[in-house]
Amino acid sequence: AHRPSPPGAPPRIDWLPPPYFDRHSNKRTLALVALFAALAQLFDAHYRRVEWLCDVDDTQRRSLATALGFHLEGILRKHIVFQDRSRDSALYSILNSDWFTNTSHTLRHRLRSPLLAFLDKDDDDDDKPP
Repeated sequence: AHRPSPPGAPPRIDWLPPPYFDRHSNKRTLALVALFAALAQLFDAHYRRVEWLCDVDDTQRRSLATALGFHLEGILRKHIVFQDRSRDSALYSILNSDWFTNTSHTLRHRLRSPLLAFLDKDDDDDDKPP
């Protein structure tokens, strides 16, 4: 559920559609690249912190947050009621100092090969007759 953030609050990622989290899906690579680009824009715009909030039981979203360099800050117990159940949320964050020191370079290196492979596969699909 989306709730407005108070003024001055850091940007928060708290919802992404499920198809983007399957480890064997090309959509995961696209999600990583898109989120990498969004983070780069935010930190280049002098944001100091970005948060990631997800259901504590959602291992795929938690894995994606870690893959992007977010650090677990803690578990918000009984954080919200979602689909008629009380939900615990995992709160992750990444700081501008993390981003500029190590994360962006490491991610660029990690994403280069999968993204190029995905683009090559997409080009191969374009060659196939309809």
